[in-house]
Amino acid sequence: MIIKEIIKVAKSGVFTVAQLEAMLSTIPLSVQELYEDIFNRIKARCREDRKQSQYIVSWLLFARRALRVDEFRDIFAMLLWDKSKDTYDFLDRNRVGSPITSWAAVRLLLENKCGGLVEIVPGKRDPTRTIWGKESVQPEDQIQFIHQTVKELLLLNPDTSLFSINSSKGLRIIATTCINYLIMTLPLMQQPLNFSETLEKDWISDTFVNYIQDRPLLIYIFEHLPRLFESEESREEESTSVFGPLAHYLPNLKPEEVTSSSSCKLYIPQRCNTAPIYNPPLLK
Repeated sequence: MIIKEIIKVAKSGVFTVAQLEAMLSTIPLSVQELYEDIFNRIKARCREDRKQSQYIVSWLLFARRALRVDEFRDIFAMLLWDKSKDTYDFLDRNRVGSPITSWAAVRLLLENKCGGLVEIVPGKRDPTRTIWGKESVQPEDQIQFIHQTVKELLLLNPDTSLFSINSSKGLRIIATTCINYLIMTLPLMQQPLNFSETLEKDWISDTFVNYIQDRPLLIYIFEHLPRLFESEESREEESTSVFGPLAHYLPNLKPEEVTSSSSCKLYIPQRCNTAPIYNPPLLK
């Protein structure tokens, strides 16, 4: 980041040798100093920015696998989730880079919130560059720390004034986000949607598949949410409040009964007269 500032000043044409020497003297001489410089820059920001940085770092530290760009975009949008408001167009209104679907906006967000601690690497594709020389960003690309030492520093010697994060707190943040996203994207309806018999079955199937694909974090949730129950087994009182909303999907079960010890698993119930029906709101 300091090098970028030096280049910016040099290109401006308005500088002195003394100014450049002063800027060069601030370049960190070790990895530890580099990270501390980044942490100090993040700490100097407003409270809301620090909160967002901690949220991102929690996900990257404790997610079960590397996150895709399209998954992370929805993860960040969920910071603004408000259960009291309409959910239909929530993601469209709160995804960074929407409505033009600019994936490069995710990289700018990470650079702004994490100060160089995080990078985007190409997924299973050959890297391509934009006309400005930067590598393009695609939804399947992955987000990671710039180096393993970043993760080690945060886990072994965290800056408690900025990233006061442990495994239990991090997993709680992830679990809460996943559950809110699940309830938002797959709300329950007491009556199933009535599709006309004239509609093609393939159309119905394609519509549902497109709905799921447009909500990429669901794939992560289906893969890993059950394991979050296991991660909270030793903290039953806290896990009750985290997983309680899942009673939304379990007939005749009270929220306080949904704990890691209750062996509850996500499932799709067979159609019957009493079980609620899963339906996406207004399939599009």
